[in-house]
Amino acid sequence: MANKCSECNLGFANNAYRVACGSCASVSHTKCVNLTKEDYLFLKKDDKSWYCESCAKKRRLSRVVGDGPAQSPGSSSAGKAAKAGAGDSGDDIHNPYLSLLEIMEEIRSEVRRSNASVRKEIEEFKVEVKDMTDNLNRYSDRLEDNITAIDTLKRSVDCLSTKIEDLKDQSNITSKELGEMKIRFNEVEQQMKENTLEIVGVPFEKTENVLELVKTIGQAVDFEVAEQMVSDCFRTRGNPASKLPGIIVVDFVRKLDKKAFYAAAKSANLTVRALGILTGEPSKIYVNNSLTYANRKLLSAAKQFKIDYGFRFAWASNGRIMLKKSEIRSDPAIVIRSSEQLRELSGRFSQQKSGNAAAATNASARPHE
Repeated sequence: MANKCSECNLGFANNAYRVACGSCASVSHTKCVNLTKEDYLFLKKDDKSWYCESCAKKRRLSRVVGDGPAQSPGSSSAGKAAKAGAGDSGDDIHNPYLSLLEIMEEIRSEVRRSNASVRKEIEEFKVEVKDMTDNLNRYSDRLEDNITAIDTLKRSVDCLSTKIEDLKDQSNITSKELGEMKIRFNEVEQQMKENTLEIVGVPFEKTENVLELVKTIGQAVDFEVAEQMVSDCFRTRGNPASKLPGIIVVDFVRKLDKKAFYAAAKSANLTVRALGILTGEPSKIYVNNSLTYANRKLLSAAKQFKIDYGFRFAWASNGRIMLKKSEIRSDPAIVIRSSEQLRELSGRFSQQKSGNAAAATNASARPHE
């Protein structure tokens, strides 16, 4: 018996099922020829022959040729003689009943092999379908988990967005409150300077007596300054870059004395000549209300606003920054309390300026009648 399978060309294990062809004697694994264990046991039990696919086809073809058209009467004796000479084996081959049984058995075997093959493919297909179903279920579970996670994330984002909006609102409120507090602090600081005047333009001398200089300026403006009127006076440090002398700061004990000195100085034309300086240019001396640092910046911005938007006046009065559009008495003065207010005014007057320019352009484009 052959040592290798005629189909896969591999050897046989000791306990492997194998089957030999009843015609060509080729040996094959039952699995390789799609022969189930039941079919193998059936053939073995009934001592049936099994034929490989090639031999089975040849046998079917030979039977079809043998079952051809009937012979002529004249040749019947020759046929009988041939049959007689062939012996018993020839009778078995040409016995219609035996041939039909063998054909039926072969068909049955092929049907069994086909059924086994189909069953095997169906089982493999079932396994594939099951694997595919399991994968789809896993993907579906993951998809559901992802959808749940996305929904949770979306709710978190919505919650964070709401909190951010709330924080923005709180920030805006806090910013406004802080801005108002800065304004109030600046106003309180300015009130603390309501008895203070600043004298600008007085030349500096190393041996000077600041109080005596203040008295001399008072005499020049017809206001006598007594020592008990002044709680403090000093000169600030000058600016080395501009070489301008420092400002003289005078703190009066009473607000009435401060206002009287200020009114007298404003009505007079003060120059350095009033201090006995007769050489050089008669540079002016200015007496101003003392302003906080914030109000100084605000006054400077108001003066720039006056230039940009055609206002007539920008000044400080009693520690307040004022703007006025024209000299008309009915035109109200605007009190500027913060730089934010000044920016809002800038935006409003910029729109008015743009609108007036557009109207003027349209008017010039109209044809003359």
